[in-house]
Amino acid sequence: MMKSQKPFATESIEIHAKSQEHARQIVQHADPKYLKSIAIYQQDLTSIHETVELESSKNIKNLSHFATASIHFENLNVETIRAIKEHFLQFHQHDKHLYVSNNVVENMFIDAFGGAFEQPGELEQNWFFNVPGNYVKVLRVVNGYRSFEFLFVGKCEIPESYVILN
Repeated sequence: MMKSQKPFATESIEIHAKSQEHARQIVQHADPKYLKSIAIYQQDLTSIHETVELESSKNIKNLSHFATASIHFENLNVETIRAIKEHFLQFHQHDKHLYVSNNVVENMFIDAFGGAFEQPGELEQNWFFNVPGNYVKVLRVVNGYRSFEFLFVGKCEIPESYVILN
């Protein structure tokens, strides 16, 4: 449910909704001065992924209002990856999840965080970071090579062979 006081400015919008009526309710809040493209997809299950494009790591703070964000970086670098991690560690709500679709340059995450923890037979790399002031949750960073994720998980969900980093 959206309760917008004024129309939001966006050039494009992609809506995944249960019905065309739900999609129309969302579209009516977009400012027509800026809107160039609309994509509407009907789904049985509604999952909202908000897509944002960031020009630099200085704009990472723009993610803080999203529960789930899905983004694509044109020029991903080590500085941006570190900035995302630091920004996530400052969240007070630990329900955030960032999914980034991007081909990751080999060793970029190792350059950012050091050696990865990999389970035998798994293709993804994992890092776990302590969350300041939280003794229950940790930040998990997953590099799947075609995409990566930042999400909070319970400490009890970490396999025994993994180490939690500061």
